[in-house]
Amino acid sequence: MPFLSDGLAVEGLDASAEMLAICRSKAAQVGVTPTLYQQPMQDVDLPTRYRTVFIPTCSFQILAERDEAFEALRRFHRHLEPGGELLITLAVSWRDFGVERQWRLRRSGVRPSDGATILIHEATKSDRVEQVQHIWMRHEVFKDGFLAQTQLRTHRLRWYHRHEFAMMLTSWAFAK
Repeated sequence: MPFLSDGLAVEGLDASAEMLAICRSKAAQVGVTPTLYQQPMQDVDLPTRYRTVFIPTCSFQILAERDEAFEALRRFHRHLEPGGELLITLAVSWRDFGVERQWRLRRSGVRPSDGATILIHEATKSDRVEQVQHIWMRHEVFKDGFLAQTQLRTHRLRWYHRHEFAMMLTSWAFAK
């Protein structure tokens, strides 16, 4: 939202209707109305070409299957104006390698609406050959000192080393 508040023309994309609803709600709180699309990255098909395509917060790594990653790169390229740029943040979770399969607190906070304490714990297991990290996230809600709700979610992330990703961009993914 800071980009919209600063007057930049920005559009957003997410596969999750819930995440888009949160974005719209937060945008309304600061008086902006974003243009948002509900599509997975690997299926992106928008009516516009852009000067910049920006994939923040390591979101690209959610595409754990390599063919999906290549398809997303091809589609990003199709949505760039001539001379446009693709900006993608990537990371390798080096710190997680030493604490695999151990639950650890990742985030905590207090929900303003009712004062409930929210805890998010995470455990990981990494396949260093395949470059895939399996993540288990446990969300807990405590009200008045008691566990009121818990939820377990799993997902996978793929990481890329710098030179590998550069080769992906210069290979057939961006050449076609």
